[in-house]
Amino acid sequence: MAGDELSYEELLDHILNNKPIPNIVEVPNVTLDESLSSSPSLKPRTRPWERQQQQHQSGNDARQQSQEVKTNVPLDFDQESLEKMTSPSKLSECYDIQSKLRMNFDDDDYNSNDKVDG
Repeated sequence: MAGDELSYEELLDHILNNKPIPNIVEVPNVTLDESLSSSPSLKPRTRPWERQQQQHQSGNDARQQSQEVKTNVPLDFDQESLEKMTSPSKLSECYDIQSKLRMNFDDDDYNSNDKVDG
């Protein structure tokens, strides 16, 4: 055997007789001064489910703001024009437009989420 390698019996003898074992480096116990440590400066990364919650909240905030703008519009209509607008054919036309707008809005919202995540 090479000079630095110990057999099992030699290793056992070194351990039992408290002899230094070759090729083992003694590392002193060092306690660092806490005043030298720095505080973390980076914010922790958001987890995927936290990102989704933030996106939904920001989307809801934008929707609420757009709804607030819509509700602040003054409604100056006379009775005759209101009756025309509330006829069944006009209402179905409005619902059709509204559903198309919602589909487009949802598609845009979906595509913008892809750009953020991608």
